[in-house]
Amino acid sequence: MRKLLPVPAAILAWCLAVYLTLLFDEWYVLSFCPHGMHEGSVCYEEGWELWPTWIVSIGVALSALMAVWAAALAAVANAAKVALWTFLIGAPVALSLGILAGYLFSALLAVVAGGVAYWIVEKASSGKC
Repeated sequence: MRKLLPVPAAILAWCLAVYLTLLFDEWYVLSFCPHGMHEGSVCYEEGWELWPTWIVSIGVALSALMAVWAAALAAVANAAKVALWTFLIGAPVALSLGILAGYLFSALLAVVAGGVAYWIVEKASSGKC
């Protein structure tokens, strides 16, 4: 049963990353949208985007890093193998969600961030860090 612990750890890390991204988006809207021109994370100022691409990009990169690292930390043995499987499962999911949402650049960034997270886990677990 303990071998399955990386699955909820990765899902929980992904949910935490989404929550942190939404908090950052709320801060961004409250800080930079003119007073009285917003409702929630929607700014009604002309030219304002609902979800600026850079906020989405930060969020997906953060979620990829956190999911791979959380799964590796929760692994009973062979953290690098667990990180690799998390990356191999998460990359197509990120690409699919990115294509469906219209954020292909952000999806590619998530794949790169997941690959970097795996690389760091691999180096740390082999003792080459």
